[in-house]
This record gives sequence, C-alpha cells and structure tokens, in this order.
Amino acid sequence: MDSSKQNAIDEFIKRAVQSYGDQIQSITLFGSVARGTDRPDSDIDLLVVVDREDFRLRRELIGLTFDILLETGEDISVKVLSQDDFEAKKSFSFLSNVLSEGIKIA
Repeated sequence: MDSSKQNAIDEFIKRAVQSYGDQIQSITLFGSVARGTDRPDSDIDLLVVVDREDFRLRRELIGLTFDILLETGEDISVKVLSQDDFEAKKSFSFLSNVLSEGIKIA
C-alpha cells in the first residue's frame, strides 16, 4: 500500500474515532488494498460496524470520505453496518469475504 492510501486511511480513522468513537465497534480494511493487489487508481474499501442503525451517522461517515477524497485524492468506499446487521449477515458471501481477507484497523 502506498503512503497516500495509508495517509487517507489514517485520516479517516482519526476523524471517525474522534467524532463518533463511542458508536463505532470496528473498522475493517478489505478488498484490493487489504490483499495487497491494489493499483494507483484503486479505491479503499472499509467496513465500519456501529452500535445501532443510525442514518445520520451513516451519512456523516460517508461525508468524511468525500472530505478526504478532496484533500488526498484517495477514494474511500465505506460500508456502514449496525452490529445487529453484521451479526445477522455474517454468513453472506460479502461479509464472509470481508472477514476472511479483511484487516481490522480500528
């Protein structure tokens, strides 16, 4: 992973935890960046698990990714799931892949 992607990830974690840390259960990096197969134009895939379903929080976390894109040029694609949804859907292929290849970063 190049330093630009790492800086974007670090900035997302810093801002998300600073503003919403009491509601965030985990942040997991997955996809090509986690596998080490990313290209310069690859996006950064993050799964954020939060305490409960909260549309405002989802919107705010997605907004952070836009701010970081403007500042760094790195595109972060964030998926936000409540803890209940995460537990209920763990066996689905998408989450199964995230769990097997993902890297918990916060």
